[in-house]
Amino acid sequence: MNLSANPENIFLLEQLAEHTQNAFFIFDVPAQQFTYLSPAYEFIWERNREELTVGAGGLWQAIVPQDRRHVLRCWNWYKAPRRSNHKTFEFRLQFPDGRLKWLYAELYLIRNEDGSFSISGWVQDVSERKQYLEVLRKYAARKNSVLEILTHDLSGFLNLIRSLSLSSNIASPENTREFQELSHKLSLIQETSQRSLELITTLVNHEFIESSKVELNRQHLDLVAKIGDIIDTFRAAEREMDKKFVIEASQPQIFAMIDDVKLMQVINNLVSNAIKFTPDGGIIRIELEDKPEAVQLRIMDNGIGIPDALQPLLFDRFTEARRPGLRGEPAVGLGMSIIKLIVELHNGRIWFSSRENEGSTFFVELPKE
Repeated sequence: MNLSANPENIFLLEQLAEHTQNAFFIFDVPAQQFTYLSPAYEFIWERNREELTVGAGGLWQAIVPQDRRHVLRCWNWYKAPRRSNHKTFEFRLQFPDGRLKWLYAELYLIRNEDGSFSISGWVQDVSERKQYLEVLRKYAARKNSVLEILTHDLSGFLNLIRSLSLSSNIASPENTREFQELSHKLSLIQETSQRSLELITTLVNHEFIESSKVELNRQHLDLVAKIGDIIDTFRAAEREMDKKFVIEASQPQIFAMIDDVKLMQVINNLVSNAIKFTPDGGIIRIELEDKPEAVQLRIMDNGIGIPDALQPLLFDRFTEARRPGLRGEPAVGLGMSIIKLIVELHNGRIWFSSRENEGSTFFVELPKE
């Protein structure tokens, strides 16, 4: 259904727009110029309205350079063969003093009386909401740090205790009461450690399942920079892990609409898995490819690979495909079913290829919008 415009409707829209903090506009598609900008544009863009109505140059110059490609793609959505009449997106403005503003835009395609089209819509300053979300993101990051401690540090200690107790099961030459008590205590240590590891796994997976149900906080972010930060963390311990990390990207910057916290958990877990199943001296390679409508991430290793019998089970929720790492690392952290769920929440897909004793490659493909 195409919305239609007539002089009376436009007049009513302009009267309404004159008294709101949201910035309303009408853009003549054939003439490629704004025919109306409400007074709120002066407040948001901090420039004279007359300057802004001359083409789109005045509006365009204030947009953060890294966001311009994204804005242009969204603005031209109406040119697609299969289009909707409605488009929403977010972007940033940058001012000479370094300040940033986050804006939310909502666009509608309207058919004029002569059969041509106009774009009408509004822009809202959402900087304050973004600040609140950033505070929430920081608290979520702290929570995830606790989960990381549970996943790696605490479970690592418990696994070590369990391994030591297993190695201490020395048969007694004499069936003495002391040896029987020692054997019983070692068994209790083994059972308690195992139950604790299972409890940690259940807790971590339950938390990520619950958090994945929350609506995604998607932002237009540079995946090259974000994943680079993760790899830098692993590189800091490169010598101790005896692994080499390589990251390659087809473009210096590759942007996509992602939930920073959730997706970086996925990447971190996939890289951690590659480390666990790659022997000393191995290579972990991360590649990012910028495609026309999507971004493809590939995480490759030259490790032990995944046995053929386990491959069909890998993404099952209660899978039997989980196994300890080469150094006995416990199978804790995000299960592959949760990783798949988070990727699919981004309208993306995940798959893999693997051969035993040759290595594995995990593919994650995400739409840019």
